[in-house]
Amino acid sequence: MKAQQMSCFLSVVVLTIVSAFLSSPAAGAENNAYRAGYVRGFRDAPIWKAKDPSITAGRYAETTRDALAAQGPVPRNFWRGLRDGYRDAVRAYTPKFTEEDVNRENLPSHLRP
Repeated sequence: MKAQQMSCFLSVVVLTIVSAFLSSPAAGAENNAYRAGYVRGFRDAPIWKAKDPSITAGRYAETTRDALAAQGPVPRNFWRGLRDGYRDAVRAYTPKFTEEDVNRENLPSHLRP
């Protein structure tokens, strides 16, 4: 009985710590970078596809990331957002995020959509 109570208590403590981490400002900044990349990828897809119909989402994201890396650091989540936004635009999906979902003040100037 006592062991069961102890394991229940530990589970609650672990869940509390995990939820606190996921709602931390660092997690929010990572999500903001993803959203900014997604918006940019979604917006750029028609332009890039018109220039080169064979370009893939991964190649677009790598090329854009490399170009932006010359101006400053590019977080991995931003790169993933570029890829996902481009892919969703090519597939004609409704965008998951818009520019209103991005907190521009928390992003470096070269990453702003």
